[in-house]
Amino acid sequence: MLFYPGAILRNHATLTDRSSELLYFSLVTLSTIGYGDVVPIGGKVRMLAALEGITGVLYTAITVAIPWEPTGRATMGAKPNTKSEQGIIKPKQENR
Repeated sequence: MLFYPGAILRNHATLTDRSSELLYFSLVTLSTIGYGDVVPIGGKVRMLAALEGITGVLYTAITVAIPWEPTGRATMGAKPNTKSEQGIIKPKQENR
């Protein structure tokens, strides 16, 4: 078990709710802010925190990249991959 008593240490001595403390630590680690007021103690817990930080960076990169993916395909000369781009669905034409 990774979360044993004393696995995560707070910088000051105030007592707070343990589950909210762990949620706070996870959010700060996932966003890679890393305030340092809550720190992991021990090798396994530090590795878990590092993995969580890497996951946060990858999540952000993928979330930002996905909306730009169709634009990247068009500028790089890739073949279309949707039915409307292949001409199966004809675009609306104006009558003159």
